[in-house]
Amino acid sequence: TGIVTATTFSGAIVTDDLTVGSSVGIGTSGGVFTAVPGAPADLDVFAVATDDFKTIEYTVHFTLGNNIQAQKVLVMQNGSNAYYTEYAIMSNPNKIASLGAIVSGSNCKLQATPESGISGVTTFRLVRQTIL
Repeated sequence: TGIVTATTFSGAIVTDDLTVGSSVGIGTSGGVFTAVPGAPADLDVFAVATDDFKTIEYTVHFTLGNNIQAQKVLVMQNGSNAYYTEYAIMSNPNKIASLGAIVSGSNCKLQATPESGISGVTTFRLVRQTIL
């Protein structure tokens, strides 16, 4: 009891995306941005007209010098506004950034806002789990 075994798979596997059925997806991404305290940097952007994800859960990891941070953020959007909550935040020795989401134009964006005293080239990696 409590165990479900998948017998079929529908969707497509792309280099860094997994789509299961037509309503759930998993994607990965990463890159760098130059951290400027208080200045948001876009980590992930999707067009709500074509990828109208209703709920998105991100797991994000940052590295800046000897600072590391990992956390989750849950986002929901309705095409006009984004609502989010950060949780499971871990950092050592310093927190690098806070995460948030906005709808700007026709795009929903996950943004990282560097903390006071944090600046420089920052590496990020993320996993995005979505529900249509």
